[in-house]
Amino acid sequence: MKIDGRRVVVDYERGRTQKSWLPRRLGMFIIAQVYKMYFD
Repeated sequence: MKIDGRRVVVDYERGRTQKSWLPRRLGMFIIAQVYKMYFD
């Protein structure tokens, strides 16, 4: 996104606004646990 010819980065706080959002580290942990459950 550009404003007055300059690139602007917008930080969107998902933790408070989206119920289904998980932090990347927590999401990867859950995926790893499910993977272990099915493939170990």
